[in-house]
Amino acid sequence: METNSTAMRVLRDLPIRRKLLVIVMFTTTVALLLSGIGILFIDSILFRGYLDRDLSALGQIIADNSTAALAFQDPGSAAETLGALKVRNHLIAACIYQPDGTIFASYSRPTGPSGCPPAPSRDESRFAGNTLTVSRAIFLTGRRIGTLALQYDL
Repeated sequence: METNSTAMRVLRDLPIRRKLLVIVMFTTTVALLLSGIGILFIDSILFRGYLDRDLSALGQIIADNSTAALAFQDPGSAAETLGALKVRNHLIAACIYQPDGTIFASYSRPTGPSGCPPAPSRDESRFAGNTLTVSRAIFLTGRRIGTLALQYDL
């Protein structure tokens, strides 16, 4: 209690010009802190949205380029297509699944944990912990012949 009354006494004894300066500085500091927190929050939400759209588009491109490999049962060609993803440093794994859920081809980054995410049953984007998993169906003449799953490290 003593420190509170001492602070009030010091504030009371200041000239009006200093009091106004303290009030303006306090108000400005609070406003800047609140706006900074708001910007970080909104930026985080926008970043996740942009990342989801970017990875979904990349997944669709890779899925479309994997159609021939699945149709002709060429896992080497599919692995080569997935190997192009090595330029994405945060991509943990990419896997192509056959319709029965078995892994047809896979890619995992050389450093860190490897392994395919569980076989997805539908097209989806899912944030879980520090990862984003995107899955896209692979179609040939309107028939689903496989699924691609990408796992991205946030």
